[in-house]
Amino acid sequence: MEKEKDEIRELMEEYRDKRIPKMYSRAWEKGFWKVPVLMGRVKAIGEKDYGIVEVWCIYCHVKHQHGWYYGRPKNFMEYRAAHCFKQTPYKETGYLISAENVIPKKSGE
Repeated sequence: MEKEKDEIRELMEEYRDKRIPKMYSRAWEKGFWKVPVLMGRVKAIGEKDYGIVEVWCIYCHVKHQHGWYYGRPKNFMEYRAAHCFKQTPYKETGYLISAENVIPKKSGE
């Protein structure tokens, strides 16, 4: 478990300034290995180069929606602040989202 934590710390340190906005520092301080991972489903919205990813919230009992660019690989994970409408553990830490499906980039992009 310690080895996994060290690998995650290393990876997150490498991407900290590139991928993790400062507003998400609460999760960084708590340690990303403690942040839950939610699996979502990407849906297309019109002719844009991005869609939405829907994740099921076990606390609110609804699907929360987040923007998601097409062409991201299936194993791609991204940190997001929780969209919960009440105080939940997700509000405290946020969560990582991964998508179970991939919508390819439109041709010519």
